[in-house]
Amino acid sequence: MAAKKLRWGVISSAQIGLNHVVPAIQQSQNSQVVCIGTPHVERARDKAAKLGVPRLLDSYAAVLDDPEVEAVYIPLPNSMHREWVIRAAEQGKHVLCEKPLGLTAAECREMIDACRRHGVLLMEAFMYRFHPQQAAIRDVLQSGRLGALRMVRGAFTFRLNMADTTNIRLSRELWGGALMDVGCYCINAARAYFGAEPVAALASARVPPELGVDTTLHTLLEFDAGVAPFVVSLEMASQPQIEIVGDRGRLEVPNCFTPGEAPPALALTAEGKRDERVLEGANSYQYQVEAFAEAVQTGRPVPLPPEDAVANMQVIEAVRLAVAEGRRVPLATVA
Repeated sequence: MAAKKLRWGVISSAQIGLNHVVPAIQQSQNSQVVCIGTPHVERARDKAAKLGVPRLLDSYAAVLDDPEVEAVYIPLPNSMHREWVIRAAEQGKHVLCEKPLGLTAAECREMIDACRRHGVLLMEAFMYRFHPQQAAIRDVLQSGRLGALRMVRGAFTFRLNMADTTNIRLSRELWGGALMDVGCYCINAARAYFGAEPVAALASARVPPELGVDTTLHTLLEFDAGVAPFVVSLEMASQPQIEIVGDRGRLEVPNCFTPGEAPPALALTAEGKRDERVLEGANSYQYQVEAFAEAVQTGRPVPLPPEDAVANMQVIEAVRLAVAEGRRVPLATVA
């Protein structure tokens, strides 16, 4: 007999959910979507039908009231994460919430506390961390071929229509902007590859006054072992990439944050030789869903503990302060 599948409800008709996460849940080995809740029912009706979602509900709250729902996926705007994570926890639903988990480290701690009190699991949805490409990166780092790690250089940029006032990434009220939308990825990767927390941050940003959010951000994170410079932007050509540099070699990771399902590449340069590898393609959203569902079904901790979201947000807060005050910000003063 096939194992029972974890029953999901999706809060919002956001495109990342309809185009990526809901299909991944439906294709997974251990999960299924039983309902989607949105006040914009017509916007999601055709897509939900094509994806085989049995119920389309007319509010977010209706998902939490549904007794069949065991876990929820939350791709709401950043400013709404805290409310709906806590409300889900209070109704006994496990939560996979889009990044960044909260607006501040304090908000993240509040969400973690709520989920613990109600005995449910919480995980921040950094899907790229579940792609096999990341295991290959860890293997290179552990092999010693790069030597001592000195720099993790990142970029995550793409181009939006700056005149589109309906885009939540450009909304000050919804806490959009390049740092929150894609800068969180570069910070997350640098922390993961250094295996440590940064000690200080420097940053500058372009903030169009008519928007009130950062559309391009340049940041330098200082670690005890090295540095992590990165650029993120909502107004540049696409370049989601990472370069990891040691004192003996370097590793280039194109499309690090958006590997897609096509076979991704890695390029290792060490000891005067360049070794290019093409890895097996995979659906990182499906791997993420299956890992979360397995944790729920087995009672094991989630593979990305929510405390990591607190640490990531502390760095984001330091970067915000560095931009606002035009100075180097030690992380200790933020924590």
